[in-house]
This record gives sequence, C-alpha cells and structure tokens, in this order.
Amino acid sequence: MNTLSNTPEHLLLILEKADKSLIGSANLIDDGLFEFAVSRAYYAAFYAIEAALITRDITTVSHKSIIVLFNREFIHTGIMPPGLNRSLNRLFKERQNADYSYLANYTREDCELQLQEAKLLVAEVRKYLTDGNFLPNPHKTKNQ
Repeated sequence: MNTLSNTPEHLLLILEKADKSLIGSANLIDDGLFEFAVSRAYYAAFYAIEAALITRDITTVSHKSIIVLFNREFIHTGIMPPGLNRSLNRLFKERQNADYSYLANYTREDCELQLQEAKLLVAEVRKYLTDGNFLPNPHKTKNQ
C-alpha cells in the first residue's frame, strides 16, 4: 500500500490513476469485455474518492468503508451532490457482480452508463480538489 499525503503531487497521481481507469473502461467496452469495463469504471470512482478523503486525512483500504466515509464527509455535509451517493453505490454493486458472478451479463449500454457515472464522479472530485485549492487551478492566472 502506498503512503500518500494531500500534496498536489500525490493527489494528481491518484487522479491520473482514476483517469487511466476511465480510459481502460472505455477501451474494454470497445473490445466487448463488458464485465471488466464495469470493474474499471468503479475503480476510477474509487481512486477519485480516495483522493477526496485524503484531503480530510482519511485513508482506508476497505471498499465499503470508503463509501461510508465518502457519504459522511462529502454527501451528508452537502459538499457534493447527493446523486453521487447513488452513483457510487450502483458502481460498487455492479463491480461486485461483474467481478464475482459467473452469470454477469452486461450490454454495451450498461457499461456506457457505468462509465458515464464514473466520469461524473471523477469530475466532481476534481472540481472539489481544485475549488478547495488542493490542486492548482489551470484556469486561474496569478493575479486572480
């Protein structure tokens, strides 16, 4: 397990992994490997949430605890929209099914929906990190 801090460099590394997972999910969809695409979409969200939690000095390795802590720290406090909670729960549930069921049957449309939810979640976390000055804002000039 990596030891990460809430420095911009570490947060960017985590977001880079989330972005790579989004790309991987899209590529797996194109290749027709739908169960694996669902799993990668979830992991993109997982990594992004891990970055958000690190800004609160919270680290964990359990998937369920990450969801609980994300809800407590960001959803219930109104920092992030409540719809993200539903998306995250759906992504987690589908990842469980995709990874552990031999009967999982996903369509391209199912996977594209999962990927869109993951992209939204990653984008919201990136916005939180930028707006909260945990990451440099590429749109601000030095005089702003």
